[in-house]
Amino acid sequence: MQSACDHRGSSPDQIEEADARHGFLEGLAHVDLPTAVKDEIPALLRLFLEDLGQRGRLAQAQTVSAMIHALTPQYRDLNSGKTPTLQRAAAKIGRNDPCPCGSGKKYKKCCLNLLDE
Repeated sequence: MQSACDHRGSSPDQIEEADARHGFLEGLAHVDLPTAVKDEIPALLRLFLEDLGQRGRLAQAQTVSAMIHALTPQYRDLNSGKTPTLQRAAAKIGRNDPCPCGSGKKYKKCCLNLLDE
């Protein structure tokens, strides 16, 4: 909650989705905890928010809890150690393709060797 509030300098009753995203995904991502504990954080956080709402300590407890629920798949992906697949921006240049520098030579006879230097 503190990380979410600090994101924009807001109070707990003024938390928006961007604040919840920052606090939940970025604030908890770097906390050093065992994997089993990290897996339970979304459920524990929702229970904590539910308790705050029942006690009248946080008026938007259900809204924030719904935000946390929606962000849970992203949180699990961040903590799984998976990295996104890199996509090549352009097609791979073949050795016998024309050189992209515009010289008219084959790539292997022109700029391919520049990569080795």
